[in-house]
Amino acid sequence: MAIVKGAMKKQKKRIFIVEKFKKEGSFKKARKLQKFVDQAIVSKPELNNLCPELNSRFVKIDLENETSLDG
Repeated sequence: MAIVKGAMKKQKKRIFIVEKFKKEGSFKKARKLQKFVDQAIVSKPELNNLCPELNSRFVKIDLENETSLDG
């Protein structure tokens, strides 16, 4: 999830800079960056060689519960 969030955040920053260039009148820089923004597609990453990390936000282990296989 962090990979997708990072890619989305980077894309939003690029769009912000494109708008900033347009306001400043740097249309050539804006067109060049806009072309890059249009080509960059944020999609689900492939995680074949990446091990996910579990932390307390997502996982809760209950060793006292007799009806589950946590313990």
